[in-house]
Amino acid sequence: MDFQEFSPLVPVEFYNNTYNEPLVDFYNENMDTKDDLSDDISDFINEENDGNLSLQKGQIFETFEEVERYLTNYCEQKGFEYRKRRVEFDDDNIIRKRTYECTKAAQYQPKKDKDPEKHRQRSSGSIGCQWHINVTCPKSTEVIKISTIVDEHNHPLNSNIKIHGAQFRRFSKEMKCDILEYLTAVPTMGARTIYRLLTKKYPDTYIHRKNLYNAIQEVRRCKRIEEKDDAENMLQDLYNLQKEDPGWVIETRIVGDDFRLGSVLWMSPQQVQLWTRFHDVVITDDTYKTNRYDMALSLFMIIDNHNRTRVVAQALIEDETDSTFQWILDCILRATNFLFPRVIFTDGDLAMAAAIKAKLPNTHHCICLFHINQNFIKQLKGKLRDEFTSCHQLFIKTRNSSCVEDFERRWQRLISNYPAAKSYLQNKLYPIRFSWAYCYTQTRFTAGTTTTQRAESENNTIKLEGLHTASLVRLTQQIHMRLEEEKQYAEFEDQKTRIL
Repeated sequence: MDFQEFSPLVPVEFYNNTYNEPLVDFYNENMDTKDDLSDDISDFINEENDGNLSLQKGQIFETFEEVERYLTNYCEQKGFEYRKRRVEFDDDNIIRKRTYECTKAAQYQPKKDKDPEKHRQRSSGSIGCQWHINVTCPKSTEVIKISTIVDEHNHPLNSNIKIHGAQFRRFSKEMKCDILEYLTAVPTMGARTIYRLLTKKYPDTYIHRKNLYNAIQEVRRCKRIEEKDDAENMLQDLYNLQKEDPGWVIETRIVGDDFRLGSVLWMSPQQVQLWTRFHDVVITDDTYKTNRYDMALSLFMIIDNHNRTRVVAQALIEDETDSTFQWILDCILRATNFLFPRVIFTDGDLAMAAAIKAKLPNTHHCICLFHINQNFIKQLKGKLRDEFTSCHQLFIKTRNSSCVEDFERRWQRLISNYPAAKSYLQNKLYPIRFSWAYCYTQTRFTAGTTTTQRAESENNTIKLEGLHTASLVRLTQQIHMRLEEEKQYAEFEDQKTRIL
């Protein structure tokens, strides 16, 4: 198998279960080691045992799990493997007796009735070893103790059983969880990198090459099974929240002949309340690279009484069309008892503008000044060349005109002085002047907002977590974590205000 090396330039930022530092720091500290996947057995052969373990008749344990942990350490020290042989339960399904034996116990009895010449002849590991112990838990005492010990082997013990024994080569549940965490953060992480991280975290565990490959494939296979039902799992999580609190709003849009989930919108009870209180000014923006399916994340935000940006609705959408945006606005209006915003800020998307005109006819649509300026530069800088700087300065002065008369006068001068820009100015910007010119927006309450920068910042906060390869379940969890952070900060500010 070829190894796929991990690039240190990939930004990784997540915390594992044991280390407090980010994994990227943990990775950088340990990549200088010279560990490899080769069978470096000598380090494990020369390890000293912490102490000699022994088994005695009458030895007491608290649980059968403790018995098995002790037996694992005992067998590792002595050089053999054990297995569970027999178990007895009482009427209440409580274990009362369990037998553990050496893996080489019993005798192999072939069960094939056909001609043995047609079958392979192989040796068996079952050679009749007599080693076994009985552990009981009588009803009279409820004490788990060893009742019988037969400490005899008919085979040589292996001092390197920790390396060669299958029982000790298995990956623990904790190690598989760590592999899943590594692959979730960096899906392209190779076996060599995972090996170095695991050997640093579990220095007392010898990791075989084949076992590592098998564990990685098992984890990836489980991930693929979960991803098949990713949309279903996400919706189930949301419906579970709605079951706990009926105030949750969940809307889905099924599209296509295959009944595919095209869009989903949800609002928490607190988000509905925030819309009710602060729906005067709404900011909306869409962003990509938040999930592995390239579904756009559409966020709607308001500005609360602490001048903080609060997300009040979120939707995952398959496309950015007029019908999709109309569906989103319909869902939000139904959830908030048709409380229309007075002003809504967008980045100038034409499909969203058409949806606002159709569903929010009394809402004043404002376009982000930053996007207006960027489009102006993109469209005219190449055409005007040396004249662009003076044209741009005049355009900004025109945009900031405080009265309509000044705006119109400067606009005419802009067109006459720069005829190369006339087509763009007259056909693209002038028809939507009510959305960006100061003389038309100053009469509206905008809470001091002129751009969608608040929305852009919120998008970046979510995308900082490396969600471009994330599942829908992880994305919703990340959004809810962000909402909880906003809620806690708002409660802190409210408490501080009451104290003052």
